[in-house]
Amino acid sequence: MKLLINGSNLSGGGGVQVALSFILESRKFPGNEYYILASDKLYEELKNEKFPSNYIFYSISLLHSNPIKKIVSIYKIKKIEKQIQPDSVFTIFGPAYWTPKSPHLVGFALGHLIYPESPYFKSITLKERIYWEAISLIKKYFFKKNSSFYHVETQDAKKRLAKYLNHNPEKIFVVSNTYNPYFDNFQVSETFILPPKDKNEYRLLLLSTYYSHKNFEIINKITEIFSANNIENIKFVVTINQNIFAAIFGAKNQYIINTGPIPANLCPQLYFECDALFLPTLVECFTANYPEAMKMKKPILTSDLPFAHGICGDAAIYFDPLKADDIVEKIVLLKNNPKLSKDLVEKGIERLKEFDNSAKRTKKYLEICNCISTK
Repeated sequence: MKLLINGSNLSGGGGVQVALSFILESRKFPGNEYYILASDKLYEELKNEKFPSNYIFYSISLLHSNPIKKIVSIYKIKKIEKQIQPDSVFTIFGPAYWTPKSPHLVGFALGHLIYPESPYFKSITLKERIYWEAISLIKKYFFKKNSSFYHVETQDAKKRLAKYLNHNPEKIFVVSNTYNPYFDNFQVSETFILPPKDKNEYRLLLLSTYYSHKNFEIINKITEIFSANNIENIKFVVTINQNIFAAIFGAKNQYIINTGPIPANLCPQLYFECDALFLPTLVECFTANYPEAMKMKKPILTSDLPFAHGICGDAAIYFDPLKADDIVEKIVLLKNNPKLSKDLVEKGIERLKEFDNSAKRTKKYLEICNCISTK
């Protein structure tokens, strides 16, 4: 099978991690020809990896604010497709903003569009809500225009996407997300990412690129409560751009450590150096943070939302992501209860068995691409 893999529209975060995992694991399936369109961020992650001769990479990005540059990139992509004449095209996550001639599988992971009841929309201004209404209409148009086949990461997302696009559910495939292969091969590094811990210090990891729906800002309210109650031995570890960090938290906050963006191969080490996963997100379809934490045997503190319950089940402590006092209560509960932490980790290990590993996920993606190429 000639497969054109489109990652030209990936800017960072979970989309790049899924693409990276899929491309690395695809080396275990040598019977195909792989042609990969890689955005700058994806190309940066791939450039030091070794690939056999059945892989061809194109460094090309659709992430232009200038519409002329975006049109030029689309023209280049269409030209590449015409030269290759692939059996199918796989856009890791859409919308793709172009319509291939070949059968096209597009990933969908935009929770904003299918979870209108999310508390995120209660936390933003009227102007921002109008913006998201407009974005939803635009992206809906391109999802429908660019493809007839989609993949999502949960059954709930499948039902919601079928309704959102008014689309045949039989053409929407479910392939669960999972942790990156780097987690399977993890060995503790002698060089630590974080500074040495203070006595009895407890570290909560929020491993994410900055997006408004990730709810980083709630940490300010949490740390105000910490300060008012003389709680000094709990720290948040975040991984965002320093300029964004300064804009949200100020130049310095004694309760927060910012590592800056972390490459995928160092993520397991960062989990190792922390005590729990903290994810106060307001809307998602899926996040690999959950299976990553389970794999690294870390307890999970996260938002009390349907998608989170669907993924974590009883392997997490849930809180209201808009109420700092509730979050503080749950953090202190977990920190002071080693038995509870151990129980959550054990449940997470069992829960992890329900997810595909990265090799199985890659196999499913390839089977779908092969299947649609004959339709």
